[in-house]
Amino acid sequence: MVEFFIDTANVKEIKEILPWGILSGVTTNQKIFSCEKGINFKDRVKEILSVIDAPLSIEVTKNQ
Repeated sequence: MVEFFIDTANVKEIKEILPWGILSGVTTNQKIFSCEKGINFKDRVKEILSVIDAPLSIEVTKNQ
C-alpha cells in the first residue's frame, strides 16, 4: 500500500489536494512554517487539523 503525505503548512495547497482522494496525511516542519509569512504556528496547526481527517506529523526542534 502506498501512502501519500503532502509536505506543507499551506492550507490552500491541502484543500487543493484533498478532492483527489489520495491524501494519507500531512507532514511539515519549522522551515516550511517559516515560508508561510505572518501565521501563528498554533493557529495554523489547528486550521490544518480542521480540514483533514488524516494524520498530521510536525517536526519541531528546540533552538539553543
